[in-house]
Amino acid sequence: MQLNLPNLRLAKLRFTLEALETLYLPEYKGSTLRGGFGHSFRKVVCTMGPIPCETCLLQLKCPYPQFFETPIAGEAPPFMRGVKTGPQPFIVEPPLDNKRVYEKGESLEFGLVLIGRSVEYLPYFIYTFDQLGIMGIGRGKGKFRLTEVAAFGDEWQVIYDGASKTISGDFQSMTKDTLNKEIDSSQLLSLRFLTPTRIKTNGRLTGDIDFRELVINLLRRICTLAYFHMPEQEIEWDWRPILEAANEIEIAEKNLRWHDWERYSNRQKTRMKLGGFLGEVTLRGDLGDWLPLLRLGEFVHVGKGATFGLGKYELNTEAH
Repeated sequence: MQLNLPNLRLAKLRFTLEALETLYLPEYKGSTLRGGFGHSFRKVVCTMGPIPCETCLLQLKCPYPQFFETPIAGEAPPFMRGVKTGPQPFIVEPPLDNKRVYEKGESLEFGLVLIGRSVEYLPYFIYTFDQLGIMGIGRGKGKFRLTEVAAFGDEWQVIYDGASKTISGDFQSMTKDTLNKEIDSSQLLSLRFLTPTRIKTNGRLTGDIDFRELVINLLRRICTLAYFHMPEQEIEWDWRPILEAANEIEIAEKNLRWHDWERYSNRQKTRMKLGGFLGEVTLRGDLGDWLPLLRLGEFVHVGKGATFGLGKYELNTEAH
């Protein structure tokens, strides 16, 4: 079995904020950070005011709809029929603690993963969060200062200094191929799901998972991200041999639980429940060929709500 995955371009970043006044944030901060990110980015790049993106003359060239309301131009993959927009090429990774109040002077760290062409807009995104600090975030629109941005590679490297407002010129993004160099093959492997993971089986959210279903969802996510945001990549859409091979991998141990959380949707003006499963799954079998897919999934997440940070998992090749 051979996995011909797109060679996604990736950047994994760590943003550090300093509260300039008390910040009041929800327990799960991914939706708030993602919402503020989109609102501020539109203010930074949009030249057309309140015109809806879908009727705007600049829709196909403006970076805001490209990244936040990704238009479907041409023929989409068959499993996306009826879907109005493509996947967004970024993931906000909020802190995993439950801290809700940050007093003046306290720091807040969160991650941002960029995918494909969005990597080239990193300076815009840094400026976007700098401006979001002036606009404010959370209940009461608390103000903050962006103090530092670091990029993940062989080690964390500071690429932006908030005091001087300068960006380092030697930032290097990653690809699937560079990630694979860090992988050792294994017969036993655990996946620990750190944020609620929303995967549908037969049209319904499931609190359970088998390896084949995980593979389907990872392939859909990775291939559609490449299709919309790295169009130069060749994509293999016939997954039948891969899914047949996935049936050979056993679930050796499973410890999952359902976790509900709520977010307020500014667009729909209502509170939404967005639950998913958390916990750990241990896989057994010939896993060497699967590690590139699973490693890539660590960066791009899996399931619905990934842009808010949902579906985050980590691999452990030293599973007992």
